[in-house]
Amino acid sequence: MSAKRRQQRLGRLAAARRRDLFFALCEPTRRSLIELIAQGEQPFSHLATFFPRSRQSVQGHLCILQKAGLVRVRFVGNRRYYRLQNAGLRKIRTLLAHYEELWHQKREIPAASRRAKV
Repeated sequence: MSAKRRQQRLGRLAAARRRDLFFALCEPTRRSLIELIAQGEQPFSHLATFFPRSRQSVQGHLCILQKAGLVRVRFVGNRRYYRLQNAGLRKIRTLLAHYEELWHQKREIPAASRRAKV
């Protein structure tokens, strides 16, 4: 594989990772941003004041949340306002319910097999 094709492939993988819900939620800063935005629509300037990081860093985290479908941005003039996106939150709930069901199924199988052996 040529170096150019490898770079393109890595770029596509990185872009897909940025849209992943679990990747978006694994960073504590992004979870904090979600908690702040959950209180109601927030302007970027207000959100940036809560973090000791640069404004560009906070904007990058918000961009990842937006690509994952967790927040929506609204422009008013040159100001950006962020609010939670219900579809992204429902997707998280669905995914977690699926994994919880798998967890319960996995826990039941060993108990049933132990009873069969006795």
